[in-house]
Amino acid sequence: MKISFYVSDHGYGHATRSIALARALAAAGNGGVSLEMVNHHAAGLLRRSLATLDGVTVVDRKTDVGFVCREDRLAFDKGRTALNVWSWISGWKRFVAEEVERLRDRPPDLVLTDVAPEPLLVAEKLGARSVVLSNFTWVDQYQDHLRPDMVAPIRGSYALASRGYAYAMRTALAGVRNIVGAGLVTREPRRARELVRRALGIGPGERLVHFGLGWSADAAALGAEIDAAGVPLGTRLLVSSNLAALVASAGAGGRLVAIPEDDTEAHESIAACDLVIAKAGYGTVSEAIAGRVPILAVPVEGSPESELIAGTIVRLGIGERYDGDQPLDAGLFYQGARMLDDSERYAEAYRRLPAEFAPGAADRLARTLLTEE
Repeated sequence: MKISFYVSDHGYGHATRSIALARALAAAGNGGVSLEMVNHHAAGLLRRSLATLDGVTVVDRKTDVGFVCREDRLAFDKGRTALNVWSWISGWKRFVAEEVERLRDRPPDLVLTDVAPEPLLVAEKLGARSVVLSNFTWVDQYQDHLRPDMVAPIRGSYALASRGYAYAMRTALAGVRNIVGAGLVTREPRRARELVRRALGIGPGERLVHFGLGWSADAAALGAEIDAAGVPLGTRLLVSSNLAALVASAGAGGRLVAIPEDDTEAHESIAACDLVIAKAGYGTVSEAIAGRVPILAVPVEGSPESELIAGTIVRLGIGERYDGDQPLDAGLFYQGARMLDDSERYAEAYRRLPAEFAPGAADRLARTLLTEE
């Protein structure tokens, strides 16, 4: 069975959850699956993460554009996003023609997309079955910000999919037909927590807090302005590898520690934390949930998905949302410090998680995708 899996170029969260599903597909296929992952932004991470799997390849090609945050805060930038989306849609005809030509001699049996819409046009041209995998669609994200004529072709493309599998913490998945719940598809920790903490240099009795705003250049610039005055003594702050230079500049023995740059399994480090402070996006939040780590979520203003994720964290009782005007001011860490002192409350909430968040969702979805007609 040949599968073409198109992965959104918006950040790294789509790539990391797609890595979990790709691994599950390869295992469930037992050597009978040929899987190509199509992505540009995270192509390197995909290659390194999937390098040991037989029959899995990575095609470096741009898929979609997502949205742009404002430079001064975590908020949807309508103007810059509109320009990107217009340019992207204008290139669909070429994208479809080139992909159809590339795949014509050996077309896929199944086209998966998380969550770019134009691969569904490719599937239609090739006569292949197509499926949307996501917790949102770009219609959900764009329809309150962009002109209807820009959203219409995206909505129409999603309607071509035979089915949609909705991940946990989902929005409406507007445009997609025949939606079925798929649970919390994400990478799950396998290594012992204490082993990971020792590898990161975290001593006995120290607490570890992950601080993550994503992998964008803006996030890296904002990271340099971290006001960690509210971080309690005896607490280390774990940041993504794109802030490694910031950690190095602080010198040895500092409170900051970076996830190693060559580590493809950053979710293991997240699961080893005592608290996660992060943008309310699916990638980091789902991996924190898989590791049963309390979450302080910073929602992206204007993003229905981000607002829903932050609200879900509060509803489940596994964390809190931060509503400060400036996400990086000391108030963020003071709120986090209060959460560290109330860890048992969040542990109890994790013991009561609904079945939708049960482990093994990627494995279950993989088996379904390989067996349904």
